Amino acid sequence: ERITAREAAEWLEERNLVFPEGSMKAHHIYSSNTHYWWRLTGKLGSPLYKALFALCAFIEGAIMNFAGGESGSEGFFRKILRIRREIPALSRGECKYTAINCSDEMIFVVLRSHKGSHVVPVVSFNPSRSRFTLNLPAEEMGIDPESTCIVYDAFNDRVLEGKDGKTMLSGEELENLELEMAPYGVAALMINKIKD
Repeated sequence: ERITAREAAEWLEERNLVFPEGSMKAHHIYSSNTHYWWRLTGKLGSPLYKALFALCAFIEGAIMNFAGGESGSEGFFRKILRIRREIPALSRGECKYTAINCSDEMIFVVLRSHKGSHVVPVVSFNPSRSRFTLNLPAEEMGIDPESTCIVYDAFNDRVLEGKDGKTMLSGEELENLELEMAPYGVAALMINKIKD
């Protein structure tokens, strides 16, 4: 049976309730054990495998990869790990799995926060191009509806534009942020408040 990205986020949120405070987690898709169980060898380097790796790297905890699992996709893996290392909220920040609503249930999206900075990892598990709306919790991020923000996608190295093509977005616009992603696409949205 297939689960949605939203259901996976809900499961991860619930899973955190049973771990003792301060527990460390390690996430992986493929290990020496699963190598024999799942026969994923043919999937290594596929768009789905890369999306799963990005999800594991952008949620809380350590990331683990089977030796050779990056074969043929070394540039993608380096980029994901570099972004995780350079953005403290992705490696040390709080992770809220269900803080953001998305109009597409196959888009995995979480809110990562650390010392007042906020990053929204977005991973598409759609096999085709998708358009969707994110409802970012502006108030929870300390952003008033009238505040001005810039949303920078660190993975795709671009500044997001609003409906009218402007790059300065209001807090209100963050609450209904429209995006389009390629199949199994990845984004790491850094929310930068410019002024109140």
